[in-house]
Amino acid sequence: MVNFLPPTGWDLPGLPLRKSGTPLLAFLMLLAFGLIATAFTGRASAGEPQDWLPDEANVAAWVDVATLYKSPLAVREGWEEKSRAGFVNKTTILVPGLDRLMLAAQMDFEPGLPTRQDYSIGVPSKRLTLDSLSLLTGAKMEKLSERPAVLSHDGQWVVETADGAWLSAGRGGRQALSRWLARGPVAKSSPSSLLREEYATRSPAAVIGMVVDLRDSVSSATAGRFIEALLKEERLADVNTANATGVLVSARSAKLEVTVDDAIRGKLAVNFEQSATPLAPMVKVLVPHVLRALGASPGATEDWTWRIDSHAIIGEGPLTVAEVRRILSLLKNPLEQSSSAGNLPATTQSPDPLQLTIAASQKYFHSVDTLLDDLQDAMKRSRDNHMTMLERSADKLDKLPLLNVDEDLLNFGRRASSSLRYQANALRNAGLQRGVMRAASGADAFYSVGQANPYGAWSTAGLASNGDGMTIDLTVNANAKTVQLSEMKQVREGLVETRAALTRKYKAEF
Repeated sequence: MVNFLPPTGWDLPGLPLRKSGTPLLAFLMLLAFGLIATAFTGRASAGEPQDWLPDEANVAAWVDVATLYKSPLAVREGWEEKSRAGFVNKTTILVPGLDRLMLAAQMDFEPGLPTRQDYSIGVPSKRLTLDSLSLLTGAKMEKLSERPAVLSHDGQWVVETADGAWLSAGRGGRQALSRWLARGPVAKSSPSSLLREEYATRSPAAVIGMVVDLRDSVSSATAGRFIEALLKEERLADVNTANATGVLVSARSAKLEVTVDDAIRGKLAVNFEQSATPLAPMVKVLVPHVLRALGASPGATEDWTWRIDSHAIIGEGPLTVAEVRRILSLLKNPLEQSSSAGNLPATTQSPDPLQLTIAASQKYFHSVDTLLDDLQDAMKRSRDNHMTMLERSADKLDKLPLLNVDEDLLNFGRRASSSLRYQANALRNAGLQRGVMRAASGADAFYSVGQANPYGAWSTAGLASNGDGMTIDLTVNANAKTVQLSEMKQVREGLVETRAALTRKYKAEF
């Protein structure tokens, strides 16, 4: 099933973006189903979203929504229609009515890739206005630095710039947004930031992409340890460690470009200040290992074709919708951070409470089902980072809309979220226990991959310098995976039982 665009991240036609609700939801629900039409009210034509990229941001991603939906694959599979339904169901973040979306963040390059601030820059179509948004969602129309703005019930601000873009920030509230607005768009005569340079030189065919500023992100000591560990694990030879370390320290940028025609393909270029030739012996494994070290799944990149091209490492290969969703989920969309959509305007006839419960429960159920499917697919594709995947999926479950949802279904959602966190903790504790026991025994092991079971838990086998090491690893790993298998089995069986119970209770399909 394709949910073109995400929950705790983002969503594309099947891509997740972090979700937690949206002050735009009620309006966009109506807009998505063609129940209303908003008129153009003389708003200025929106400028380029990259002009609003904050200088402190070191990561940015973009989606050219209008062009994406015209691609042959999108037309054939009905991505635009599925995205509208997915947005209402909280399984996608591509907001109906946005022509382009750019997300940015000030990110720390450490395990888990935490962000200090998140930014959203939207370019709405002419039919989508803040006035209409305010009227139809019950949100409050405000002024921020003399510009029209909307304040949602849970405190999320959206402000419209003089050139027609919509801005929203993840932290700092009104003050942070006011200061961003006061800085204004970058002047055409000003020196361009690295992110803006990389975005400006993107391929015209790339409807989805991400750029990362890597300058000064790694020290010589860290790069040296990483290279030595990689050579040991992959048993690589003919590598000059000092030269390879020097290249890594000179990392300048990374740019992912995704094209969508009859299929989805990706191209990743990692650029350095000096020749990348010293990295040639490890070019096929370097990027996947870096992604694992940062807590991001390498996914399809392990099967891509990699090459050295002067000062760059270039990788190319196919992508699936789910893989693009996982890539984009590294960034949060502040426009999607409110936990409720506000109140719909009163009508002459109150809606049937039973029908409200059925509709809200169906959306919640299908969102949970989609999240679990995505999680299991991701864990089957990679043996690494399961702890991070589980914790992020639990966060997404916790942020699904709750209003009017059946209480038994909500209780199941809470149990499922708790189970995913319990599984993540089991993996974390296993890692700590394994490290302590191996250190005490003096064991040293090299691992090879086994296979994934139906729920995405990987079995591993190892070679060790002594029997203690292998015994420790296999025992601790088996204990953690037993917990994961048991818990995931209970979650899946609980979902099936909950679906049957809801169908009987409401005489409606779930």
